[in-house]
Amino acid sequence: MINGTQAHAAIAALAVHELARLWRGAHVATAMSLEALLGTPVAFDARIQDARGQIGQKESAALLRALLDNSEIRNSHLNNDSRVQDAYALRCVPQVHGPALDSLRFAAELFLVN
Repeated sequence: MINGTQAHAAIAALAVHELARLWRGAHVATAMSLEALLGTPVAFDARIQDARGQIGQKESAALLRALLDNSEIRNSHLNNDSRVQDAYALRCVPQVHGPALDSLRFAAELFLVN
């Protein structure tokens, strides 16, 4: 007889794996949105993230910087852009996606065998 623990653990492990894939996909969608809206990656600067000291947030911002590196769209409007900053929903993505990564990692650690 079994109590179903193994099945539940397997389903949870698959969910954690899928969430990790979706976390990266969410960053790709964010980068594409920032490009479409002619946004700026300035809010993802490593110095800002280092000052806050949140591990997941720092990794989220680093991934966004990498995805937006050498953006031709970004370079197309660097001069004469009158906007001061992007919409809150764009510039604060690392503050949302970072804790999601931290939680995802916590959940993944529950399945590690010591």
